[in-house]
Amino acid sequence: MLKSFQDKLADIAGSFYDRVTYVAGKLSGFFRLARISTWLARRLSKPPALLGIESLVAVSLAVYFFFLMFPQVIAPRSYDSNRMNAYLFTYLSAHPFAQKDMISDFDNWRARLAGPLITGWLYDATLKDVNMSGQNGVSAGTIVFGGYSFTTPMIVFGFYHSLWLFLLFVVLILHRRDALLIMLGVFSGLMYNFTIPSGAWFYPWDMPTLFFFTWACLLYDQRQFFPLMVVVWLGSLFKETTLCCALLVLLGEYWTPKKRIAGFVALAIVCLLTRRLLMAICGVKTMFFALNNAENFHELVHKTWCTFDGNIHLLFSLDLNHVLFANAGALFIMMIIPWRSRRDVVFKILAVVFIIGQFLCGIINEFRIWYELLPLGWMVISETISNRYPMVSGSRGMPGLSPSGPVADHQAGRVLKGSYWLMIVFVTLMMFIVLVALALALLVMKY
Repeated sequence: MLKSFQDKLADIAGSFYDRVTYVAGKLSGFFRLARISTWLARRLSKPPALLGIESLVAVSLAVYFFFLMFPQVIAPRSYDSNRMNAYLFTYLSAHPFAQKDMISDFDNWRARLAGPLITGWLYDATLKDVNMSGQNGVSAGTIVFGGYSFTTPMIVFGFYHSLWLFLLFVVLILHRRDALLIMLGVFSGLMYNFTIPSGAWFYPWDMPTLFFFTWACLLYDQRQFFPLMVVVWLGSLFKETTLCCALLVLLGEYWTPKKRIAGFVALAIVCLLTRRLLMAICGVKTMFFALNNAENFHELVHKTWCTFDGNIHLLFSLDLNHVLFANAGALFIMMIIPWRSRRDVVFKILAVVFIIGQFLCGIINEFRIWYELLPLGWMVISETISNRYPMVSGSRGMPGLSPSGPVADHQAGRVLKGSYWLMIVFVTLMMFIVLVALALALLVMKY
């Protein structure tokens, strides 16, 4: 009797499966889902099921990030009364309740105009009819959702940053077959900035620069010369560190030397002229780049020395807030993984130049300054784990970029790995020489 009952259940389940399969097939044919699925698989070099998983994860992480971000705009930190997030988000706003006074203390940041221009416009557009003053002097309309009250600045602040993160995930999905691992790695690397040691600083140029810097690296893998130049140009309007990606144009292996040099020079000129034009339109009078907030060469040398000396002490300090953990450890891991091809050499040089710049002009345990290298680090880690190079989606028209195994020639592999460690030694010596040169320059200026 029990066996007969099980057989009936099996018949019912099998019949239900057959009917659902028949209906699904009819719907697939009506909406041409099979053709779309085939096209996506051919275009992105990944199965549609994986694309669906990556898309759901991207949306979910962007939503999580929104809810993590929106309180950061108005709530001062109890340990340092940090209100920089609100000041920098609104200082180019025309709204009467925008906070604008602290930007005068960081004059060189005023050259990073694209982000504050967008956030100022968003602030004005969403609060144009709001005339009341909210918490901490920030103009605030209140929206009640799910029994909780949210102010309009909180929602705008969270939406702005989570949108850039979502756009980053989109370009990763479109360009990388291992996008899922990279997205999870990027999200984990972003989390440290919400902790007490980091200070929870979120500036309007951080997430856009993360997006454009990563997109430039992906376009380099796709051998798209002019789109790469456009992306670097756009990113430089948000933050000058994106100009490091101009090295992808200069050192690129896919183009002729004449084309690379001409592209690099043209890119540098256009970026500088556009930056100066934007500063003139906005009435900003300061240096092109935010170099230690210096106003002249003597002050630049002195502040660069102080910054470098402070970063050396931070590097050798025993502290949980250590640069070793930046980008969820991806920064350190990326730098100890040897290169395997010229493409890896270009990316390593890009990373080294960026790191040197942060040691001279940044605070290395302020983890948000390492955002630009966050996806690149996880790209290198993913390729090392999978032992494939490079994991690029949509490789049509890109000969030589299809996945392959590691370097087959053992001798060539030894040369590449040995040359990498030679480069590390050389960079260390150069940093020591720069340190000595700065010390001598300060002594000469002092006496």
